[in-house]
Amino acid sequence: MPTAGHEVNFRAEGAGRLIGLGNGDPSCHEADKPASFTEGKRSAFNGLCMAIVQALKQPGDIRVETSSSGLESSVVVINANHAKLRPAI
Repeated sequence: MPTAGHEVNFRAEGAGRLIGLGNGDPSCHEADKPASFTEGKRSAFNGLCMAIVQALKQPGDIRVETSSSGLESSVVVINANHAKLRPAI
């Protein structure tokens, strides 16, 4: 829907957390940080919005669900693999 402005709800579960939301609208005053690491909401801009998900240190599946009134819900599952940590100071 190229002109949609629906409010979209995001929910993250598993080995990741929700750390940011965006829609590309330079005049939007909604918070870029979600209300919690598991749930957030953002209005779409020209039919688009996004969630930024951060993997935790343990491997596993990250399940991200989106829903909006009047639209079909969607789920994506991201497999987060174990990675060797880089040395840090």
